[in-house]
Amino acid sequence: MSPTLNTSLRKPNRGVIIALIIGALTIAGIITGVLLLKNQVDNNPAVSSNIMVTRENPTTFLVRNTINMDAPVVDVWEDPMCPYCQRFEKNNNTILLGRVEEGTLAVRYHVMTVLDSASDTRDYSSRVVRALDAVSNDGVVFMKFHQLVFENAPREGSSLSNNDLVGLLQRAGAGNEQLNRFQSLVNDLDEPVFVQAISDSRVVLRKITGRAGVPVVSYQGREVDVTSLNWLDNIK
Repeated sequence: MSPTLNTSLRKPNRGVIIALIIGALTIAGIITGVLLLKNQVDNNPAVSSNIMVTRENPTTFLVRNTINMDAPVVDVWEDPMCPYCQRFEKNNNTILLGRVEEGTLAVRYHVMTVLDSASDTRDYSSRVVRALDAVSNDGVVFMKFHQLVFENAPREGSSLSNNDLVGLLQRAGAGNEQLNRFQSLVNDLDEPVFVQAISDSRVVLRKITGRAGVPVVSYQGREVDVTSLNWLDNIK
């Protein structure tokens, strides 16, 4: 009688194959996630420790480099809920921050709330302004949070929760004192000084442009055409 062949040696175990495939896909997913995270970090420019913020009022913040406190100042008017402002930041943030770090430019951010009503909570822009105010005592944290809040901006009709904003603040390096300050400020959106600052910013913007729309860049009281690729070359 001829020996019986063990056919199990020739038939691959389906369970083992499926497990191997799942394992390979999992490893590939992890590698992809790590690469994407690295790419995101690489695309976020580091912020120089020489950067300082002067809080001019609850909605207006002057960002400059301590090596040249007399650098020319451009005014940037933007709303955290505004998709065009998000595009402006994507295209110009690295350039603006680079000029500030060189000490050749200072930027005054007027953070507007004209699109509060476009969020599902009807106060998203105001809450972001409060978060920026909470970290305005630290130039590095302020600029990192400013970058993060536009990179993670919600679509109109939605918003980030206060817990989401706390998470972004922590990623930017905010400490407990700053987080506590945010919680205090965000629970007082009707503070008279805050409300007045919002109103004053809108009045000034209308005087410059004749409208309330953002984003707007102005220099020495005049609107700057930022559609030109070299618009910053005229700021001296």
